[in-house]
Amino acid sequence: SQERLGDQCARARQDLVILLGRYLGFDITFGSYESIPGAVRLEGHWRSRRQARIAIEVRGEQTSDTDGETLARTVAALSASLPPEMGERWVGLCVTTAYYTGARQLDAQLARRQARDIRGISTESLLWLADMAATERVSHSDVLRLLTSGPDSDFMVDRIEQLFGSGGLVVQQRDQP
Repeated sequence: SQERLGDQCARARQDLVILLGRYLGFDITFGSYESIPGAVRLEGHWRSRRQARIAIEVRGEQTSDTDGETLARTVAALSASLPPEMGERWVGLCVTTAYYTGARQLDAQLARRQARDIRGISTESLLWLADMAATERVSHSDVLRLLTSGPDSDFMVDRIEQLFGSGGLVVQQRDQP
């Protein structure tokens, strides 16, 4: 679905990303494929009870939006509707595919945002993180903290991946004098 154009492939990518939430330890809810101008758009979300809800937006080659304002408005509207006694908060996660041309612009915009309610991650990093969580090498609480603590989840996942290497944690030995 990453190499093909068309609505059906875009929907398959969206469903795949939402489904990945299950492997990351979240309860998942599928959303809408259609966007209505002026309305809150929720492609789907992940929920970690009593902690956070993560609104998902998938951006691919057909996505014309290069900023995070649509997702930010959705997160703001959802946050306003959530009773404070639940102890949960809404965060937006913008998942970019390899063919999304506005990825660098989006990353720069997310880094400049005053409100830290929107994060970005690539599908490649998300798939690696889901694999790590599914094999219990990363806990759900670590995943949750990684996805809700800063705007550039890709950077953190990349650093973790470098530590784990291809087969496990890489330990470098120091030369003894």
